[in-house]
Amino acid sequence: MTRTLTRALAAGLVLAFALLASSSFEAAGPGMEEGIALTYPLRIVEGDWPHRDFETFYGPGDYWIVAGAFEVFGSSLVTERAVGLVFRGAILLAVFALALGWGAFGAAAAAIVAGMLMLGPSDLGAYPVFCSLAFGLGALAVLARSRSGRAHLLSGFLAGLALLSRFDFAPAMVLALLPFLHAGDGAARKRLGVGFAAGLSPYVLHLLVVGPDKVEKLVDDFRAFVPGRRLPLPPLSTDRGQLVVIICLGTALLLLVGVRALMRDRRDRLGTVALASGLFCAGLLPYVFSRPDESHLVPGAILPASMLPVVVVALLRELRPGASTRAAAVAAAVTVLAITLFGAPELVRGRAESQLRAVVGPGWSAAYAVENRGHTFYFRSEAEADAVRAAVADVERRASSGDSIFVGANDLRRTNYGDTYLYYLLPRLKPASYFVELNPQTANRAGSGFSGEIARADFLILNRRLDFFVEDNASKKLGPARPNEIVRERFCRISRRGDLDVYRRCR
Repeated sequence: MTRTLTRALAAGLVLAFALLASSSFEAAGPGMEEGIALTYPLRIVEGDWPHRDFETFYGPGDYWIVAGAFEVFGSSLVTERAVGLVFRGAILLAVFALALGWGAFGAAAAAIVAGMLMLGPSDLGAYPVFCSLAFGLGALAVLARSRSGRAHLLSGFLAGLALLSRFDFAPAMVLALLPFLHAGDGAARKRLGVGFAAGLSPYVLHLLVVGPDKVEKLVDDFRAFVPGRRLPLPPLSTDRGQLVVIICLGTALLLLVGVRALMRDRRDRLGTVALASGLFCAGLLPYVFSRPDESHLVPGAILPASMLPVVVVALLRELRPGASTRAAAVAAAVTVLAITLFGAPELVRGRAESQLRAVVGPGWSAAYAVENRGHTFYFRSEAEADAVRAAVADVERRASSGDSIFVGANDLRRTNYGDTYLYYLLPRLKPASYFVELNPQTANRAGSGFSGEIARADFLILNRRLDFFVEDNASKKLGPARPNEIVRERFCRISRRGDLDVYRRCR
């Protein structure tokens, strides 16, 4: 296939993905996760700084990008999700480029699997994991398609940028670059290192602004938080369990194909790409297994699952050196079909089907909008949307610009989850607490300063339903009762809207 046709194929795959994902611009989103993706960039636009003024266990890169988009296009849900769509489109192109060495049909099959995994009615959020994957896989794709000095410089720069959003992706990124470092000469290694340092350099400014005290607090909170988010591996009979198998199988086969090819010829280009991809997948396994739920498994599966078709093609050509292009295309297509039908069908096929139905039949995936001061968020049920709309109106009628608000569970001894989107829907009010997002054993532990922040808030919105958000881990542990006492002593409830209780500091 000519270069022009290959580029047209890649562009067509991205356009098809964008069309299928388009219905997600008006779909319900996860309250805390997408609330964070909206609220943190908004706070940055207002002058706040990640880790100094609000806590996050991710790097600042993703939030800086969305904040920049807000400055240019306006702070809206559409802008945030458009950035998320760009991240996913870049991932799809990077997967296509990584797989292209095994033929255009194999690359198309890989991109199709990646696209199916990234589709979903509530998965266009501009989350740090997709930002890091876009830059990280982009770095590998640049080296896979070019050997020039500029490619090494650009790849290193992209790899550094990947860690600006998820510093815990460092093992995956460093491991993946090793085969290319080994294959390159001294000049190539130097350029890769210079680019990598340049990509990471914004961390220097960031750490200077944050200061050592907040960095130390972040590290302490992270150590306390981790046991409250860990989950056990799911049973292999479930969709999540099957996705774990796919991740492990894809990683192992990539490493096998890469090692075997390089043992025959240490300069084998495809062997280097396969080994680098396998090492990237292996480096992400701690991320996947730390909390094997859908939000971790799906991003972790994108590369190992999507590269399975080309791994099958590589093994076919090894077993049958004279295998035709048609045979390779059939092998890749059968692999995609097997993943679609038998590999975590609800998390792969089900996601693509739901998106297709939403595009073909508008209204199939209904969502209910709440809008305030130009900011919109969508909900899955009309009752929830009505309750949020009323609670927001209750606060708006009484609040003045610059007032502060805290959003959390009704029982503040537990800080496992929060309706962070409410900060976005109430842009005139400032978050009253450093803990805008809520994680177990962070705000609700002795010495956090949380009680004092609650006492100084002007308004509270507390969700009674979140009292029951408990998992089988350290999140069961209750923190100090003092925040609850402060609510009883200093705040007056002004309304109850569904599960939401709205409080104002008593006059």
